[in-house]
Amino acid sequence: MENKIIIKNRSKGFSLVEALIGASIIVLTLTALSSAFAILAKSGRSSISSVKASYLLNEGAEAILMVAKEDWTFIEGLTVGSTYGLEWKSNTWYSTTTTSVDNIYYRQFVVSGLYRDSNSDIASSGTLDSEGRKVDVGVSWYNGSATSTKDLSFYVFKDE
Repeated sequence: MENKIIIKNRSKGFSLVEALIGASIIVLTLTALSSAFAILAKSGRSSISSVKASYLLNEGAEAILMVAKEDWTFIEGLTVGSTYGLEWKSNTWYSTTTTSVDNIYYRQFVVSGLYRDSNSDIASSGTLDSEGRKVDVGVSWYNGSATSTKDLSFYVFKDE
């Protein structure tokens, strides 16, 4: 009987092709994950800016309503159609020409005349109502490659 020796050539490591395919899969997965994280982070920053702008807008409207109720001359003393900002000092709100808030947001308001038609309903033209004003408040901020804004309009009336 003849003894035959059979040598099997089994490689116990990875071939170069297998290593390249594995590395490619890992790189593609990490790239996809980092892109998704970047998009989520940008979205989160944008949401935070939008929420803060909403708070500033509401604060501005509430401040104007509060001061107008306490002292109507605050509203009467403002030039119709001019742009104003708000400043908190000495425990009260004041109108100012500075509209910047934290050098990030810009809050401004404009007071307009309030008109009434022949039925005494609020209208775009007609008789000027000396007991009321229209107020437009806006907040703007730089959001990436564009400026975003939030606006609110309301009426204030002289309390007697």
